[in-house]
Amino acid sequence: MCLLGGAGPALAASALRLPFPTQFGEFEGATLDPKGAPLGDARVSVARDPQGRIVVEGERGISGRESTSYHALLEPMDGGQVLRPLRQHTQTVDAQGATLAETVIDHESGVGSCTTDGKRETVDLAEEDRVSIASADFLLAPLARGEQDEVTFQTLICSQGLHLVDVSARRTGRVVRPSEGKQVVEIEYKIRLNPIMALIARPFLPRILFWIDPSVSGPSVAQQLPLYPRGPTVVVVRRGIAPSLFLAR
Repeated sequence: MCLLGGAGPALAASALRLPFPTQFGEFEGATLDPKGAPLGDARVSVARDPQGRIVVEGERGISGRESTSYHALLEPMDGGQVLRPLRQHTQTVDAQGATLAETVIDHESGVGSCTTDGKRETVDLAEEDRVSIASADFLLAPLARGEQDEVTFQTLICSQGLHLVDVSARRTGRVVRPSEGKQVVEIEYKIRLNPIMALIARPFLPRILFWIDPSVSGPSVAQQLPLYPRGPTVVVVRRGIAPSLFLAR
């Protein structure tokens, strides 16, 4: 069990292992509503830092309103074959730049934190935690390639307090073809609930989808997700790809 507050456990580290990226650079995109109306810009970048670690950072948002930024620092392991998260961070700000919510996962200290309304709460992570808040594109890549049938992990939700929840992701069976000879695999990401809670809450939860190119390890081609916890659902699509392929059906 995870207890709020207190010092993090010794020898903490992430147990997640992510594929090493085959795509580096900056990728531009657009943020749209579920019907395809443009809301704002989006971007994500993948780069190496001077220590050889991988830095993933990005932003999506609604022009003149809220925007969410995210950052992940990933360390090569096993001779550079895989990555282990060291630190993950997300922040949502309003139109004036004031912070609405901020979430930090420090895997090395074993502490996660959530700040809302100027109040910070913390949670101790397991000694080998499986928490992801800013690395889903890489975490889900083995699903897109058919190497796994399900990926399970945890995420930290910063909404009306701090919530560490279990998550599972699976392929939906749908494949989208954005161009000739190209395909991306649709993956659904769900919070894991007990049967009673699932019956009550599932109809009210947003549907979270990722579309991932199985031929590469890198940023997703498109996503459908809440802009922030309790925020509006948006669709984020890489620039140059028809958004209509990914809109709600």
